[in-house]
Amino acid sequence: MGTIENCPICGGKMKKGYLYGRSDFQWSIKKKRSTDGMETITHGASFFRAAHTEAYRCYNCKMVLFFYGEDKPREEKERVNSSTKER
Repeated sequence: MGTIENCPICGGKMKKGYLYGRSDFQWSIKKKRSTDGMETITHGASFFRAAHTEAYRCYNCKMVLFFYGEDKPREEKERVNSSTKER
């Protein structure tokens, strides 16, 4: 896996950036009002730091794609690990 250059829906160019959140990103197959029982798919949020991950955005489709967990591309994992060690 590497960069995502073209949107899988419309074929337009994807713009590389970062997706941020005030807490870890969580996943559920059902719409819920609470995070109880959800799977945490990204880690890194703390009181002083937002969770973030490299992402690719299609402005035409209003869609954002990102890698998470152990299957992230190697260069992304190495960058995250090196920035964590600097703290």
